[in-house]
Amino acid sequence: MNTRDRQLETVRDISNEYEQQVLGILLQFPDQWDRVGTALGDEDFGSTPHRLIFQAIADCWEVGDTVDALIVCDRLDRAEKLNVVGGLTYVAGLAQAVSAPANLMHYVKRVRDAAIMRRLRAAAQQIDALAFQPGADPVQVADEAEETILKVLDREASQVETIDFADAVDQAERWLDNPTKGLTTGFPALDKLTGGLKAGELVIVAGRPSMGKSSLAMVIAEHVARTDQVVVFSLEMSSRQIGARALAYHRAQQGNDKARAYLKALRLRVNDSAAMTIGSLRLRLRRHKRQHGLALVVVDYLQLMSGPAGAENRTQEIAAISRGLKALAKDMQCCVLAVSQLSRGPENRTDHRPLLSDLRESGQVEQDADLVMMVYRDDYYTEDSPWAGIVEAIVRKNRDGQTGTVYLGWQAEFARMYHYTGALPEKESPRKSRRVGTVRADQSYGDHRA
Repeated sequence: MNTRDRQLETVRDISNEYEQQVLGILLQFPDQWDRVGTALGDEDFGSTPHRLIFQAIADCWEVGDTVDALIVCDRLDRAEKLNVVGGLTYVAGLAQAVSAPANLMHYVKRVRDAAIMRRLRAAAQQIDALAFQPGADPVQVADEAEETILKVLDREASQVETIDFADAVDQAERWLDNPTKGLTTGFPALDKLTGGLKAGELVIVAGRPSMGKSSLAMVIAEHVARTDQVVVFSLEMSSRQIGARALAYHRAQQGNDKARAYLKALRLRVNDSAAMTIGSLRLRLRRHKRQHGLALVVVDYLQLMSGPAGAENRTQEIAAISRGLKALAKDMQCCVLAVSQLSRGPENRTDHRPLLSDLRESGQVEQDADLVMMVYRDDYYTEDSPWAGIVEAIVRKNRDGQTGTVYLGWQAEFARMYHYTGALPEKESPRKSRRVGTVRADQSYGDHRA
């Protein structure tokens, strides 16, 4: 037996002892089941006999039977499994070996930890097999390896405890009494309308090309990064391009030295990998959150991400990516802001303002999003527009509040949005002359300046 085998044998022996303690306590002190039943499953036991005994105890509780060594053995006997676990002598011995449940949850944690390590070792073997496939694509193998590891980690993260409704009401009260319920965006009017960027939510910033959607996403990311951890996944622009835009703007505002100092102090990381899947996002973000914390994730943009293998068409692929981003926001308890392209629908209408139905390739994006904000610039479509330099950020969906339009400033030379405090044009006002479907704009848009 080599050193590695001896180490594994030692780990199994220690794990076996913890499993025996847990089972003995459950047999001797049945009232402890409520603490254990939600924390462990039969698959968490490495020993087959222990797995069968635990399942027999769980079955007793399921049908309302009393739990003790004799009843558990009777159930195992009827299933022809009693001999497999070592008979009545072994089961009774488990119960007799414990005297108090004082350290129960410590033993439970050790059993769970050992189970996770077993699953990770099994995942490592799968990854090893993938790496030895003849002609395998390294990138695909790496993605599958990440997914294999994440399945183990996600299984543990998915065990969410229920909470008392009174606690939920207390949480809701604190949330409702706070006018800005999430991260501020740097645009006061937008924060007032939306309540800010909230943990666990998926925010979509959508628009046609050249509307400034990436600019808006990056200005928000920069603002949040002054105080909180932000990660940007830029699948379109390189990190150098993003840095150049930010530096050019701030250099013009405050000089080179101050601009460099300000930008370098931001709690912002940029990943400009061209190929990105939900699995690779999750793996990188999990590591970042563990090391630094995490408040906001920006994905620019959604349609450039790679979907899961096996999707029959692009619509299914985008739907899977959208669901993955929403799940990511909830699991990581951060806000995910995803930039999205739109279809050519706005180009074919007299009023070019985008609608929810213009979200490209999948209605699932609209369904998953908690907030959908669409960017529109009138001067892109209208020469000599009185609205030049003004961006309409149209909130089309807001799960937690009202919809409306916020007006932002636009500096074309820096491709940059900013807090707008000027007057709005009186002539050709979109609230007087433009229509969205059959509803007048002044019925669907608010007048919010940011």
